[in-house]
Amino acid sequence: MLLRQYGFVVFYFLKGAVPTKIAVIVSGLSYDSQRRFVEGLLESAKPDGTDLFFLVCDAEDYQSRTVYETGEFNIYSLPDFSLFDAIIGYFDTIHDVDVVSDIIDRIRRSGKPCVSINTYVEDFICLKLDNQTGLRDILDHLYEEHKVRSIYYISGAPDNTDATERLQTVRTFLRERNITFTKDSIYYGNYTYPSGYKGMDALIRSGRPLPDAVVCANDKMAIGAISRCREEGIRIPEDLIITGYDDSDLARIHQPGITTVKRSEVYSGSLAYQLARDAVISGTHPHPQNIYGEAVFSASCGCSEPSAMNVSDLR
Repeated sequence: MLLRQYGFVVFYFLKGAVPTKIAVIVSGLSYDSQRRFVEGLLESAKPDGTDLFFLVCDAEDYQSRTVYETGEFNIYSLPDFSLFDAIIGYFDTIHDVDVVSDIIDRIRRSGKPCVSINTYVEDFICLKLDNQTGLRDILDHLYEEHKVRSIYYISGAPDNTDATERLQTVRTFLRERNITFTKDSIYYGNYTYPSGYKGMDALIRSGRPLPDAVVCANDKMAIGAISRCREEGIRIPEDLIITGYDDSDLARIHQPGITTVKRSEVYSGSLAYQLARDAVISGTHPHPQNIYGEAVFSASCGCSEPSAMNVSDLR
């Protein structure tokens, strides 16, 4: 096994019986969801001896494009996809429509099979991480168990697939229960701790009464919102319920523990590899597949803590 890194191109050579070369396109490995996805890929590829070629950039701001990010995105213009047997693309982690469009066009011209994560592309094998089931379970839990009747939502960027679907889930749920939800009930962040802090700060500075709950599109923003609440002496969950999404490592060790949605990213990485491998070996092209999330209830909504994560688990 050999791991070499040149800039942000990582070549992960796993020598074995299956001489398959798969390119993996992804961005933002500082996020738990992407890291877990890659973990699942590596675990499944290793027994086969498959060569995985990761093309990774570190452009993570979902709301702006900097000169630095322009340079980062250049990594995706380098590969000749015809040299690979298959491609796995986590396209919605790359927050530039033109860059993604160019990648998809070049993959199509290569004629090689591609597994697309979360983004439906005609003629590609599509694997979807569902954004509705786990979040609806949390919303239903807040409504039924904690009598939540007003919600402030801290969203991801409006041009991100996951953010759009999660916001729509919240809108639909509240509309079904005739709960008022206006544009003032939404703050658009970018999945970072600072944007969660700013989202909560905007609510506090507005002078409006606190809602029953603040629902956040990911755990980092939930933790940022909780930090701003602490500065104001707002207790979680006694004065305000706050929830997140992703079941990140930070959510597990945070005090209070974050009520969140667990996504099966490790499994999705493993399944993506199997779909790409099968496409190479047998030419199979299955229908789009969904992987569903699961609600995890914890102290930030007033429920008991799940089994504690030992800090040694993170090392």
